[in-house]
Amino acid sequence: MLAECKTSSKIIARFSPSFWARVWGRVPCRWTSVSISPAVLVITRGGETQRLSFRDLKHVDRVHGWPWAQLVLVMNTGNEYALGGITKSKALKIHGMITEAMRSYQAQASAFAAAIPEIKAVFASIQTLLAGTLYISQSMKEQALVGLVPIRHWLDAEDEIPGMTHDVATMMQSLQDFRLHHETLCANANEHFINAELERYSGFFDTVEKNPLTQLQRRAVVIHDDNTLVVAGAGAGKTSVILAKTGYLLKKNLVTPGTILLLAYNANAARQMSDRIRERLGVDVTASTFHSLGLSIITKVEGRKPSVSVLSDDELKLRQWIQDCIGSLVEDEKHRLLVLEYFQEFFAPYKNPFDFKELGEYYQYVKTNELRTLRGNLCKSYEECEISNYLYLNGIEYEYERPYPVDLATADHRQYTPDFYLPRLDVYLEHLAIREDGTTPKFIDQQRYLESVEWKRQVHKQHGTILWETYTYQKTHGTLIKSLESRLREHGAEFRPLPAGEALQALNRQGKISNLSRLIAEFLRHYKGGCLSLNDLRNRTGKKEVSEKRLLAFLGIFEPVFERYQEHLRNKGELDFEDMIAKAARYAEASRFAAPYQCILVDEFQDISRGRSRLIQALLGQQTGRKLFCVGDDWQAIYRFAGSDISLMREFSTEFGSGTTVVLDKTFRFNNQIENTASRFIMKNPGQIKKSLDTVEKVEGARVFIHWTQKENTSVLQQVVVNIAQDWNKKNTGRLGTVMLLGRYRCEKIDVHCIKANHSSLSFEFSTIHKAKGLEADYVIIVGMRSGLFGFPSEMESDSLLDVILADKETFPYAEERRLFYVALSRARHAVHVIADQTAPSSFVSEISKKEYGTSLLGQEEATILCPQCGTGQLIRRTSRYGAFYGCTNYPLCDYLTTNCPKCGTGLMRLDIAKNAHICTNLQCGYAEMICPKCHHGRLIERKGIYGAFLGCSMFPSTGCDYTRNL
Repeated sequence: MLAECKTSSKIIARFSPSFWARVWGRVPCRWTSVSISPAVLVITRGGETQRLSFRDLKHVDRVHGWPWAQLVLVMNTGNEYALGGITKSKALKIHGMITEAMRSYQAQASAFAAAIPEIKAVFASIQTLLAGTLYISQSMKEQALVGLVPIRHWLDAEDEIPGMTHDVATMMQSLQDFRLHHETLCANANEHFINAELERYSGFFDTVEKNPLTQLQRRAVVIHDDNTLVVAGAGAGKTSVILAKTGYLLKKNLVTPGTILLLAYNANAARQMSDRIRERLGVDVTASTFHSLGLSIITKVEGRKPSVSVLSDDELKLRQWIQDCIGSLVEDEKHRLLVLEYFQEFFAPYKNPFDFKELGEYYQYVKTNELRTLRGNLCKSYEECEISNYLYLNGIEYEYERPYPVDLATADHRQYTPDFYLPRLDVYLEHLAIREDGTTPKFIDQQRYLESVEWKRQVHKQHGTILWETYTYQKTHGTLIKSLESRLREHGAEFRPLPAGEALQALNRQGKISNLSRLIAEFLRHYKGGCLSLNDLRNRTGKKEVSEKRLLAFLGIFEPVFERYQEHLRNKGELDFEDMIAKAARYAEASRFAAPYQCILVDEFQDISRGRSRLIQALLGQQTGRKLFCVGDDWQAIYRFAGSDISLMREFSTEFGSGTTVVLDKTFRFNNQIENTASRFIMKNPGQIKKSLDTVEKVEGARVFIHWTQKENTSVLQQVVVNIAQDWNKKNTGRLGTVMLLGRYRCEKIDVHCIKANHSSLSFEFSTIHKAKGLEADYVIIVGMRSGLFGFPSEMESDSLLDVILADKETFPYAEERRLFYVALSRARHAVHVIADQTAPSSFVSEISKKEYGTSLLGQEEATILCPQCGTGQLIRRTSRYGAFYGCTNYPLCDYLTTNCPKCGTGLMRLDIAKNAHICTNLQCGYAEMICPKCHHGRLIERKGIYGAFLGCSMFPSTGCDYTRNL
């Protein structure tokens, strides 16, 4: 019987003798079945099996009989196996199947014999790879796996392979192991290589720097992957690693001085790197900046060194050039309307008040963007500023917040000042933060606001004055200005648009063109550096927080300025800094420049930009086997505003290809107490690369000191210096102690001459924190630690237009400002002193004041009274014709005010919604006055009338709340 086997891919067919042949005893050797496989015949008889390889089978004879036929298997040894009891037709079919299997086996044997040399060559290469005599890079590993592809079907074979010897079978098993476990095998081989190299070059690593390198520094040097990223904390010896890597490559003859490229971010760092290599290694290896490298490439391709535009080298001249260019656009009829439209409607990023949850958050937006009109008025809302600009540019005379002609001021409320007064029409205009359904933003007390609106309407009705109203929902629908213009025309307003010259004077007078020039200059650099097109930008509005209308309005000005700028460079035969990198990258990509570099080393890699990354990849991509070695610290990435993109470091393998990351975990600069404070602070952001720093110096007690003061003054600073001098003199080192004063802004600069008197053992230097990156001192004093626009963290946001071309913003609050504060903390060897203004406390100082940070608080941090209305301002003392009162620091945005407690005279009456009262802040007093049950804001105070004393709302008559209650 013949049956096709469906259960095993190894068995071609299985057959057995006829039932009647078995009954009549016509089955030789009493065989019961035969299985045909690609390599063997398996004969079963008497419960036993016998395997006959096609390698040993000479041929198959078919013997005719009656009524059954017989197959005879003739072996090379002369042995024969008779398989009888088969019908003639089945014997014919089986004979053909066995013959075909023999033929296939022989063909396979020939093919395998031809493949054996290749198998041996692949085996030999992988054995060499795993011998531990070189570092296995990712590309070498991938190349080895590619080498297995031609022999993969032999490795996958489930059946016996014809011609397989024991030695070859051993090789095949080894290759299969590598295929399945290459990651582990290569890692083990690399570990063996690293340990051997560390031993072999131990003398070099002990002496290449003044102090021996750490084990992790040494490992980082000997790892020679395609792409290696060394993540190092502050003071972890990044420069030492680059120096040692250079020396190691040269000692192993992996490169020559001319085929190694060192890249630094500024000329001073590059020069120091070259000098240090010459001093320590005795060879000349030139370190270059990206710009000088680009200039060199362009020079070699074009055969002449191009001139660098003075506009690229002088920021003030570039801004002035752009300012003049914008001035010419204002005078050009074709572009004038575009420019004026931008300044009227798109002068700042617009955010709908209904998008804010907290009043303080909205005030922060208003202060950050300084909503100042073309006439110089500071407005409380974007819409008010837009209305002001529209009226001014169209020659509609107006007064902003002119006091109402009827005196409505009280001791508790200021005089009523409508938003706008149009004298030629004798019309008042109020802009209201109201939706079509009459609701107000979440941060506004809706009932109080609507009551105030109604009071204003009644005031105008009572005194016979005309009141117009505009609404936020009109701005949302894009009808605000159209609706206002329609009403003006209906009432016969005379439109007299400002002449070009007068408009230009107004824009210059308010610094509007200067500010726009600064924005365009910054936008221009990033636009060219990113090799973008205007269409690229127009397609980015959906991905960035910028209004499409505002972007298009800006591009309407930017495009002609950019075209004139490019024409200016062409006419002068010059290029700018962005051209140096972008043009060089294009030449490298097109192979017009043949780069000789076998290894590229990059310092301060956290500051890499897209344009610089493109140039590096163009150089690497010209030839296989080139290596990239980068050293940086994502905790110190502080140059997004200059075009750096931290994601290039965080996603290193995605950007540059697979490789190895090494984390240096020991700092030689600061002690364990500074490390604890600084590392805890920076790691609050989960987006930072996690690393744990160990310190060489271990000390007890706090080494980050917070000095709370009412306001920064020389006496506090002098006392800090006295403390530092005392600590330094105890160390008795015999050298001058260095003190670095750090500020967030240049305006924080302190004249060191006023503090260094009587401290001959110390030297002093002031620096902004950005410029201090890479520097260190024995002691650091951080000044300017306050909240506010020019505080730290900075609350000034870059214009959202720049977000279209800059790296994506991080979601963690103040992410880059946090890294900047880490840079400040990590400059000091022995101690950090933070001078903090407790009247406007910095959120960073408030955070590190917590016990977990191990800081020491000096001076008394007095409780500040936050404004109960906006939640972000503070209540400070002011005076008016009615006497002293306390108002919010966010005034005029926030108009909250209160008075001293009428009982104790020292505390303030503070609104407490939860207790339904105004309560004295003096806890020993406890005096309270009820909140007015009608307006829910005023206080019920005693008044006198014709019928005697009564309780009345303190907001009467300013808001119209006329609630009274008998005593």
